[in-house]
Amino acid sequence: MREAKKLGELKYVEFIGGLITKRIEADTKKGDQVIDEVSVITPKAINGGKIEKEFLHSLQYKTEFDRNRLTQEGDVVLKFSTPYDAAYVTKEEAELLLPSYCLILRIKDKTKLNPRFLTAFINSEIYGAQIKRMLSGADAPMLTIGKIKDVEIAEFTIEEQDEIAEFYKNLCEKESIMKQIIELEKERITSVLGGITVG
Repeated sequence: MREAKKLGELKYVEFIGGLITKRIEADTKKGDQVIDEVSVITPKAINGGKIEKEFLHSLQYKTEFDRNRLTQEGDVVLKFSTPYDAAYVTKEEAELLLPSYCLILRIKDKTKLNPRFLTAFINSEIYGAQIKRMLSGADAPMLTIGKIKDVEIAEFTIEEQDEIAEFYKNLCEKESIMKQIIELEKERITSVLGGITVG
């Protein structure tokens, strides 16, 4: 049996809450001056261990905000709403704004914790079962930073973490390919059925 620690006990993990975007969003109809534009993560964008860019939301903002709430390469982003999954942030997904219904786990020492391993853990049934127990009986099953900090994670060596992380990365790539194949097959069926003439 492996030793386990609460996520909140890991001193090398920083918990960064999201921003209420309405507070900074520019309303040009009201005469707000637009400073710049930023891409915002939506719940739908966090899927299958990665961020799907087609589901990002563009936001024009009227006031500066805490830049610490922008994603960085190597971050793990998770959402507080069901299905409570997480995504690993690649170089291409850096500089995205984190909304209030999401959380960044930023690993300050990657020699102790592999962020891809952490993503695999959060997307596992082990994490999911703990979350379900915490939220059972709740009127509004919404996660909080406090609850996430109470989740226990088994201790693995960094070599073991790297191995699991690589396996998980390959699994995500396979799932993505299978999803594309299924979508193409659906399109093919639609195309065939669309060619049927009635009467």
